[in-house]
Amino acid sequence: MAKRKLPRLGRGQSILCNLVLTLICLYALWDRAGYPLPTAELEFRRMERTHLLPRSEIVFNSGKDCPLQWRDLPELDFLDRDAVVGMTKDQVYVYIPDHNSLEICSLEDGIISIPIYGVSAVWTYRGNLKMGTPLLFLNVPEETERAEVEVWLDGQQRAGNGWRLKNGVWLLCLGMDTAAWSPERPEDGVYTLRLYRADGSLLLEKSGRLGE
Repeated sequence: MAKRKLPRLGRGQSILCNLVLTLICLYALWDRAGYPLPTAELEFRRMERTHLLPRSEIVFNSGKDCPLQWRDLPELDFLDRDAVVGMTKDQVYVYIPDHNSLEICSLEDGIISIPIYGVSAVWTYRGNLKMGTPLLFLNVPEETERAEVEVWLDGQQRAGNGWRLKNGVWLLCLGMDTAAWSPERPEDGVYTLRLYRADGSLLLEKSGRLGE
């Protein structure tokens, strides 16, 4: 019985076949990863739609806004993970792509602290590398020209300076020892925020718990 030979694919057909197989493999990998979108902002918008939330105004996107430089402060950047924060009239959404979850906080009158847990910020200070927890403060008075924060965690006091993102929105970071730094969620942290005018005089001092 004579063997039947299959027709050989032409060069163009071979390229097309390989392309189709590659696309199938890429789709399988995309499916396994949960269909991630190319940017944190697109993922953030998808999470809003998934949770049937009102569309927010993005007030911070580390992928676009960092590295930050404000006045005489050192340059600040995020390490390893990004974060996107959106704000509506009565809520704040915090999204960290690696966590694949959206944290929703109530937005009330007055200054609000929004800790961005699980994310490391990094900057240099007097020639040394510093790491810390980013803290977003909303509803900050527009006349603020400088901001400082002190936080008590686990019986220790930590301090940080602030970068202005836009009117009413400031990002402050707590300095930590890099050897002991772990970006876990600090519980029951008590903070004191001090805001200063352009002439250096104290504008406002506020104390509270992180996330309030």
